[in-house]
Amino acid sequence: MTSRVVSLATVDFKDPEYIADPYPTYAASRGEPTVRHRTLGVWVTTSHRAAAIALQSRQFGPAPQPRNPNDHSPRSLQAMTGAAHTRLKRHVVDAFQPAAVGGLEGIIEQRLVGLLERLPRGAVFDGMECVAHPLAAGVIGSMLGLPERDLPVLVEAAMTVARRMGPARDPADLSSGRRAMQVVIDRVTALAGERSHGPADDLTSRLVTTPDLTLDEGTTMVRLLFFTGAVPMALAIGNALLAFLTHPTELERLRAQPELLTTAVEECLRFDSVVQLEARRAMVDTTLDGHPVEAGTEVALLLGAANRDELVFSRPDEFDVTRQPNPHLAFGRGEHTCLGLHLARAELAAVVRHLLLGRRHLRLAGPAEPNLHLPVVLRGLRSLPLIVD
Repeated sequence: MTSRVVSLATVDFKDPEYIADPYPTYAASRGEPTVRHRTLGVWVTTSHRAAAIALQSRQFGPAPQPRNPNDHSPRSLQAMTGAAHTRLKRHVVDAFQPAAVGGLEGIIEQRLVGLLERLPRGAVFDGMECVAHPLAAGVIGSMLGLPERDLPVLVEAAMTVARRMGPARDPADLSSGRRAMQVVIDRVTALAGERSHGPADDLTSRLVTTPDLTLDEGTTMVRLLFFTGAVPMALAIGNALLAFLTHPTELERLRAQPELLTTAVEECLRFDSVVQLEARRAMVDTTLDGHPVEAGTEVALLLGAANRDELVFSRPDEFDVTRQPNPHLAFGRGEHTCLGLHLARAELAAVVRHLLLGRRHLRLAGPAEPNLHLPVVLRGLRSLPLIVD
């Protein structure tokens, strides 16, 4: 137990030390899990119970997202609720169900094996650059029908957009984020235009040719699916590899009992969650963890902290591949539960099987570098130096 006491009301969420490792701050603030931040004016909670309720309650909705004034595309699925959300979601939900994801396992395996065959033997490589990013982008790119030649450019642009999701540090940051977003918009719009005239067997064709969606709505959905399938998924792969390689006892336990793979994947998702924060807005006068919250007030649900709530998880700061039950909030809850949860689990399981449980013996070749440029919303690595013995 930590003897340090921290109030969330005064935490600087842009502090590089906090971004590099927020978990000591979360542990030190448990005495006051829900507070109003003194400078941001939003309610902040580390409570699993409060976060789960806010995610599922219709009394809270998506917080307004800042938009580029030059971006006139329709609102995305993440910004909608109720009937509007349902109308859009029903066009993609079946593509991410277990049966459909099962049909993608061959693509996941094929891409992963191809990446592993190109890894240098006995030489250091970056696990993010060589495995995590190309695998995540390749899988969602295959689903959407994105040209292979476009994927490296789209990944670089998407990561730049992700780094600019938080408050801009200076005008140059804001400008680079807008330029990167325009790259994604241009590439996806071009593909959508092609598919609207000549459909192929991919999800983009489905979205831009259905009479129930406008071309702009379908194109916006393709952009959202690529971004969420490429960026958070790659970060999740990096976080999972780091968790295992810094907990060798748990890795050896999994090697001895490979039937624990499913629970091990869930523990990776809980232990170091990619989505650290979900922003919500009170739709009516309500309460959060016993505190009155006025309509229109924003609340910050610290999911990374909620996933280590000692009232829900025993030994929350320990990585335990046998942990059951494991009611983590890594995929959210309620109406906005992550569409790609089954796909994410399948990709993580494949990575663990091939990189950690197979004949390759992977080890860290140096300290992992946290991505300090990511906003507090996301958590992941900039680089992960690895070597295959």
